[in-house]
Amino acid sequence: MSQKTLEYTLVDGYIHNWLVAGPHSSKDDLLDFDRSKYPVERDRLQIGELQYAWKYQRCEEDHRLVFTTVHPLTNILHGWAYAILQSPAEVEASIEVKATGVMRIWLNDTVVFASDGQSDPVQSSIPVKLQETNHLLVKIAATGTGATGANFSLRLDLPSTTPSEVKVLIPTKAKFPHRFQALEKLLEFAYLENIVHCRGDHFNLRWMEEVKDESFVAFSVQDAQEHIYVNGKYAVDAATPQDIGQTYRLYERPYWVALSAPGREYWEQDLRYTRRIPIHILDTEYLATPYGSPLQRRQ
Repeated sequence: MSQKTLEYTLVDGYIHNWLVAGPHSSKDDLLDFDRSKYPVERDRLQIGELQYAWKYQRCEEDHRLVFTTVHPLTNILHGWAYAILQSPAEVEASIEVKATGVMRIWLNDTVVFASDGQSDPVQSSIPVKLQETNHLLVKIAATGTGATGANFSLRLDLPSTTPSEVKVLIPTKAKFPHRFQALEKLLEFAYLENIVHCRGDHFNLRWMEEVKDESFVAFSVQDAQEHIYVNGKYAVDAATPQDIGQTYRLYERPYWVALSAPGREYWEQDLRYTRRIPIHILDTEYLATPYGSPLQRRQ
């Protein structure tokens, strides 16, 4: 059976759709892994005694993939990203890379770029020859103490080919890739009325008016470790907001509202796409405008 893939186009020439693994925090300067088998969504990446799942991720409007981690000691953050580029024919091109971090890029198992320890910032144009099918793998690393981050963007310059003719393919285990992408598109129309709330507030999830889909979605409220505090399922309805908070469970910390396919699609059809919308819960009331005096606010 042929490998199923999600199919995307370039966004202004940028690759916006990836499989990512990590971030991993280590004292080692270089972490490698077995590249004899190309990754598939939810395959495992083995690094020493630890395993990381390859997850699908799309870029935001800044075109960048961002990896962050927190470690009390000086450590090295490592992150990996993978995508397949499908071209209508062999074509001369260049990869324009911008990054904060130390990078290495493989194209069809050949190293085409290594930043040689230059970490801030990286900016380069790499001449390449695209085949009809191209396996692109990126590794990025950054050294820091406490909160550490690394990020990159990749753009294809295709002088002799229309960018829309180049496809970005993401190998997936989903039984119905078109449904995966339809759900991905639908969930982009979801938004929260407010992203900061006081403990005890109810908060509403809404849908943009152009949504006509009548399907169900599952939701959960999760913390940074993906521990679930609230969950449920409801029908998409642009006219009716859905209260997805519970007054007695959520205490001060950052959370994410995770939206995904309902149970059967998620578990039986391997449709594991999830969109996470950040929200923050405070123990004291939040106001957008100042009140009282600075002394009263401090108290």
